Amino acid sequence: VADNVLWVLDAVSRKVYRYKMGALLTGLDRADLSSWLPSGEKATGFAADAAALWVITENPGALHRFDLKHLKFK
Repeated sequence: VADNVLWVLDAVSRKVYRYKMGALLTGLDRADLSSWLPSGEKATGFAADAAALWVITENPGALHRFDLKHLKFK
């Protein structure tokens, strides 16, 4: 959570969702990581900062860094 925005990683769909926190959660947008993550790798965790999204995968284990300005949030 940063700036009242909650980030959620859906490992099955390989998407990251962002929600505005308040009295109710309001969906802001999402980014599809399918084209960025190697086929067959399962996302198991993530962290985000002001400039990057870091995704941990398994099979094989790896740490991927994605520049936020290159991800397409819709």
